[in-house]
Amino acid sequence: MTRAPALLLLLGWLLLAAAACAPGDDAPPRPLRPPNVVLVTFDTVRVDHLSTYGYTRRTSPNLTELAAVADRFTAAQSTAPWTVPSHASMFTGRYTFQHGAEASDKAPEWATQNAVGLAESFETLAEVFSASGYRTCGVVANEVFLAPRFGFAQGFGRYVAKRQPAKQVNRVAFEFLDEPSDAPFFLFVNYMDAHRPYRTTPLDDAVSRGLPQADPEPAGELLDRYVEAVMAKTGEDGDALRERVISQYDHGVAHDDLALGALVAKLKQLGKFEDTLFVVTSDHGEYFGEHELVEHNKDVYQEALRVPLVVKRPGQKRGRVLDVPVCHAELARLIASALTVEQELELAKRFPYAPGAPLRLAELWLSRPNELNASWGERFKRKRAALYLERWKYIRSTDGDHELYDLEADPREKRNLIAQKPELARTLEERLARFETDSRAGPEQAAPVEVSAEELETLRALGYADSK
Repeated sequence: MTRAPALLLLLGWLLLAAAACAPGDDAPPRPLRPPNVVLVTFDTVRVDHLSTYGYTRRTSPNLTELAAVADRFTAAQSTAPWTVPSHASMFTGRYTFQHGAEASDKAPEWATQNAVGLAESFETLAEVFSASGYRTCGVVANEVFLAPRFGFAQGFGRYVAKRQPAKQVNRVAFEFLDEPSDAPFFLFVNYMDAHRPYRTTPLDDAVSRGLPQADPEPAGELLDRYVEAVMAKTGEDGDALRERVISQYDHGVAHDDLALGALVAKLKQLGKFEDTLFVVTSDHGEYFGEHELVEHNKDVYQEALRVPLVVKRPGQKRGRVLDVPVCHAELARLIASALTVEQELELAKRFPYAPGAPLRLAELWLSRPNELNASWGERFKRKRAALYLERWKYIRSTDGDHELYDLEADPREKRNLIAQKPELARTLEERLARFETDSRAGPEQAAPVEVSAEELETLRALGYADSK
């Protein structure tokens, strides 16, 4: 094919993808020059605990205010139920089986965690922006799994990884924003107040948000009791513990939202909000007893995979609700669709998946050693992959316990249809295998990342390593 027809074909395909992402005549016009880009991830925030998505408690009024002038996606999903692979998908535009930043069954005997970082050979969003003349900065509260040693600092001129409250994360980000420069910037911010141990510091506006007082028991200790009640069947009343745990979790979500509002206010103060592409999502959700699970990472059900996604395009003044399916592997192309045409063409060469694709995938390779070694760990000694096709979700499991759900009729995945629809399950299994075979690319998986004694203590505090 000659260069001109090839370019026309690419342009046509991009227009179709853009139409899928932003239907209607009310889409804001493309920016004429490269805009600023802000990407915010709420660590561990499940979509149905955000008032922006219908939750009865006003946990996210600032996100709701942002969504009033942005695109709010109702069918957004993570590619994995934990931090490393989901962020790797956001930054590389690839699925877990392609980027390999997940977990390894080849971890040495010393390993207290088996996480594998993102290989340096992958090109990330930050690297693309940096090469295009952007100032780049990352400020993350997940100081373990988003640390530079896990490969996430690639392309950032400044990268600060420290577990601290969301408002402290903002202080570092504000220092970057206050620096005088005419160059556009890419700012990545990760808030972690809704991650174990949930931040329960009293909120001044808790009453107006409809939040009950957070349970006074130390958050990590209460959550430990709930984990034992649900997963080890200790006999303690799990339902009563659940409500207490959720009161703490919702306060953590509200703290994240408060920081988001302050970040938006800062951009407005600097006169940079209107022309900035502003993206908010979460890396994964959290289980509160569903499927006899607590916290995240453990499986590929919707409570841990459905995520919020709000995208304010440069110059956008009206909010829209978009039902187009989108996942984290498509986020880079979604961002590209709000940049200049020249930028989108450039990013299309690097990031293969655009929103609206017929197939989506979520994966969990291995649970962490502390889960595998627990009294309930036998059920997690398997690899899981979930394929989404229209209303159907097929879960392939290496232990042979495959599952099939109709998400329209059964969004909470309570009725496994694998026995009733074996032909459909077989078809979806074939589609999954073919997709993996046809799409596999990239270098071999990196080695597991060894942790220091100090990092091990942090892992324990986050619930990622044994307490002994």
